[in-house]
Amino acid sequence: RLIPGWHTAVALLVFNRLLRVRQDAIFFHAASVAIDGRGALLIGGPGLGKSTLSLALAARGHALLGDDTACYLPATRELLPCRRAVGIRPGPRARAVERALVAAGRRPPSGAGEVLRVDVESLVSGPAPGRVPLRAVVLLNGFASEPRLERIQPSPREVGRLQPVVGSLVNAPTAQRVLEMARLLGAVDLYCLRAGDPDLTARLVEETLGAP
Repeated sequence: RLIPGWHTAVALLVFNRLLRVRQDAIFFHAASVAIDGRGALLIGGPGLGKSTLSLALAARGHALLGDDTACYLPATRELLPCRRAVGIRPGPRARAVERALVAAGRRPPSGAGEVLRVDVESLVSGPAPGRVPLRAVVLLNGFASEPRLERIQPSPREVGRLQPVVGSLVNAPTAQRVLEMARLLGAVDLYCLRAGDPDLTARLVEETLGAP
């Protein structure tokens, strides 16, 4: 207990042990949302806007399944909710989220590395999350002055970005893991996103991935 950060280390250990209970699932370090009943994984490294985009979509009335950990069932190709308190970092936010933070008396983070944990229900009102078929994977690839969303074809590079963090494949041979990730990408629409203003980015993703 004398080591700084031990609370976080223990919490992460417990959380990952709980994830292992679902032997039928694969968990990804990704956000997940449901747009018109269609599930989407939002994948990107730290600071690329997974939580910002998923919250912006939730503010537009879409179901937020999780902002940091996504649960995927390979047998049925579905996403399950995996929600906990969302992490809000310094930077741009959807205007509705900004207003909700102010109304709740929560000070948005401003310092580098600062994270504010908030229950999503206190920020946005939307449909209760439930299981949805996975229809799209969006790879977050940095930022631009205007958001750009491009449909791409899967390749070994994209398969490599889908490494699961824990779950049914954690001890599987490398070939089996690669095959399962390739099957996942082959069954969905794959996009590359350069994010811009959170509200404009969410609208672009909504219009592209939503029902025609």
